[in-house]
Amino acid sequence: MDISQLLDVIRKLKDDNTDIKGCLDFMQMWYRDILMYKTTKDLNLLIFKDEFSAVKKAASLSSYEGLERILEAIDKARVRLDANVNMELVMELLTSDYERELIELYFKGVLRKENKQKKC
Repeated sequence: MDISQLLDVIRKLKDDNTDIKGCLDFMQMWYRDILMYKTTKDLNLLIFKDEFSAVKKAASLSSYEGLERILEAIDKARVRLDANVNMELVMELLTSDYERELIELYFKGVLRKENKQKKC
């Protein structure tokens, strides 16, 4: 997804009067689960137990620092919204922080697959 598509999604969220804080809560719970599984490897502590395979995969590809940066970006977005910063701007800033982490995860995944192939 390029930046123009992302901005279109943000505008649609705004036009639909989507509860952005609710979305941020959902995102925070998702990344909390990834961090929780990465730390404890305990399925019983997850909120999204039905999404265990996705949580496990994300936990294996994520670094603690990357997860911390994502959770901090979500917190920062919430603070900005509470300070009445323009919602579109808040979401653009969040997605730019978030995008860096997703790109990092993508390349880690690709590198891991390449490394496995080289060993065979």
